[in-house]
Amino acid sequence: MNIKFRLTVLNFFELFVFGAWLISLGGYLGGQLHFSGSQIGKVFMTLGLASIIMPAIVGIIADKYLNAQKLLGLLHILGAGFLFYLSQITDFDSFFWIIFGYLMVYMPTIGLANAVSYSVLEQNKFDIIKVFPPIRVWGTIGFIVALWMIDFLGWTQSANQF
Repeated sequence: MNIKFRLTVLNFFELFVFGAWLISLGGYLGGQLHFSGSQIGKVFMTLGLASIIMPAIVGIIADKYLNAQKLLGLLHILGAGFLFYLSQITDFDSFFWIIFGYLMVYMPTIGLANAVSYSVLEQNKFDIIKVFPPIRVWGTIGFIVALWMIDFLGWTQSANQF
């Protein structure tokens, strides 16, 4: 399979996973789980905290201890477990800690996927400045496709979005 196509698929699904729940989560938490506005805000706060804390730590792990591609796969497998468990939870305390755990493993994968893409393109002698932007735009398309899919399937108020 063509390396550019494989990286396009990687970028598509990297943000597809995020788009599946990010926009509709607040409505689900308030409408179905009956969380208060303050609780919903705390859930979304975990996204910012994980974004600040984890990328540097995962970057060090990828640089010193584990191949970045394998680490990316491992983090997504762990994330899948968190998301599956998240779809079963209805109380705030459990939901807060599980989504925080999920975001701790997911948020660094965005930068890691870009780093892997850059590395693979460089190894294959591609001009990264010309080749990467059309690949990366498929991440945004993946995010949008996930949003539409969740909406069209009627899952915006359902745990199925996870």
